[in-house]
Amino acid sequence: MKKSNKKICPSVVVDGNTFITAQQASAMLNLPLYYFINPAKRDSMGVPHYFINRMVRYRLGELHRWQVSLANEQGQAERSSVPSPRIEEGVVGA
Repeated sequence: MKKSNKKICPSVVVDGNTFITAQQASAMLNLPLYYFINPAKRDSMGVPHYFINRMVRYRLGELHRWQVSLANEQGQAERSSVPSPRIEEGVVGA
């Protein structure tokens, strides 16, 4: 069998809290990796993150809450941009 040369980054546990990497967060939440590795994108989207020894790490629970709030915001924006159906006078349904 051929061995994989991929490096697996383990989770980091600090004070009982498990922190995950950008790759793990991307895979677990099914979001693009650049949301987590690009500092400008991460800050503009409000992705909750922590710096641990110059490494960026994430808490899965916080990311999940952030993802739900992001979906709610996008849903509200879509609902407000869709015009409500108008009933025109003089038009009779078939």
